[in-house]
Amino acid sequence: GPKGIGKSFLLKLICTKILNIENNFEIAKAKFYHPDLIVLQKESDKKNIPVEEVRKVRKFFSKTSFSGNARIALIDSINDLNTHGHNSLLKIIEEPPNNSFIFIVNHMNSYVPLTVKSRCRSYNFRQLDHSVTANILRLHAKDRSENEILFCASLSKGSAGEAIKLLNSNALNTYKELCFFLNNINKLDNINIIEYLESISKNKLNLGFLFFKLLIYLFNKAIKIKALNKEDFILNEEEKTIKHLTKIYNLDDFFNLREIINDSFLNYSNLNTDLHSTLYSLIIELTKNIKNK
Repeated sequence: GPKGIGKSFLLKLICTKILNIENNFEIAKAKFYHPDLIVLQKESDKKNIPVEEVRKVRKFFSKTSFSGNARIALIDSINDLNTHGHNSLLKIIEEPPNNSFIFIVNHMNSYVPLTVKSRCRSYNFRQLDHSVTANILRLHAKDRSENEILFCASLSKGSAGEAIKLLNSNALNTYKELCFFLNNINKLDNINIIEYLESISKNKLNLGFLFFKLLIYLFNKAIKIKALNKEDFILNEEEKTIKHLTKIYNLDDFFNLREIINDSFLNYSNLNTDLHSTLYSLIIELTKNIKNK
């Protein structure tokens, strides 16, 4: 299922049940350890889970259970394994050890070999409803405004984990700034544009992907409103911006602009292009396009 909907938490909860761990709900929420459990997760500074870590699972299963219960391996997630990792995992699940469980999380965002899939029992999880995501945010951050909660729930597309990240990144304020920028492009000179650009790119980890996400969200919403003629606004700033854009652009214009934005995002995420230069080129192109209109 999609990332951020609670698959890992559910599996940890199941592991605590199998291992007869008390207070399992609170323990499952934390990063817990047990001699009969091995968890493979990608480190934040690594591109993949190293194949050496996968090989440790085979050695782990060769040992006798510490508690007399089943031994458990949790791979979170298979999308963080490379080809060597897949091959090593396949050797383990081809002949699964007795009295064991191997849980594999799949975020469905990368290719998983059919040889691995065919040896697994699959359980499919759907995205959360918008109302469920909003309720989770209300419990998580009781001090946040209803506008923030509804906006982050909508932007996350049914991923509570993503919604919490958006809330913690102050996505609503960044979205308001984006709307203000697009509304006032005709009044801005090159210095103003550079200042806005630097406010985004100075904190690459927090704002790089978020800016693209917000920009794509805004244009997708504008296309939907333009096509269906059905208004659906969360903020006054958003309403003003989209009404302005839908007056000057037809649907073909919107689709062309969205393609430019998507291409720029793919260059940044897949080709690892410099954030500052990527955003500068994109913003200059958008600015010229809107001013010409």
